[in-house]
Amino acid sequence: MEVQKIDAPADSLIRTLQLQDNIFHNAFEDITPEQALERPNLQTNHYNWLLGHVTTCRYQLANAIGLQLKDPLDDLYFKPIGNYPYKSLDAIREAWKQVSGPLSEHLANFEQEDLYVQATGMPVARIDLLVFYLYHEAYHLGQMGILRKVLGLNAMQSN
Repeated sequence: MEVQKIDAPADSLIRTLQLQDNIFHNAFEDITPEQALERPNLQTNHYNWLLGHVTTCRYQLANAIGLQLKDPLDDLYFKPIGNYPYKSLDAIREAWKQVSGPLSEHLANFEQEDLYVQATGMPVARIDLLVFYLYHEAYHLGQMGILRKVLGLNAMQSN
């Protein structure tokens, strides 16, 4: 395995975002819209909600570190699971694409000091918020991995 040098201050964060971006895209493999709304029990989220939730969180992160992007999923994916008309898998995938590229590009232009500026509307530095959101996203991607197994699907890939 070749070790790559980290050149910019946010490189490792960008790499993590990109890895999770790949996993997110692979999460759509073989899942049907019907399966995406199945819940193993009433205490769990369904796949559609998890996809929408991590997408909405990317918009929150992007806006907290200086971008101004409108989340097309609105606040639907912050509500507890209910009898709502959830967005299609294609709509969620498109919303993800609209935020992920600009977020990575924005981070690529950060200088060291930009990471320690207070996040917009938050009482923490941008770096702390980035670390939290990356963890939060990975947590929910892991939940999707378990749900895939419950639904009889193959595991997600990171490539």
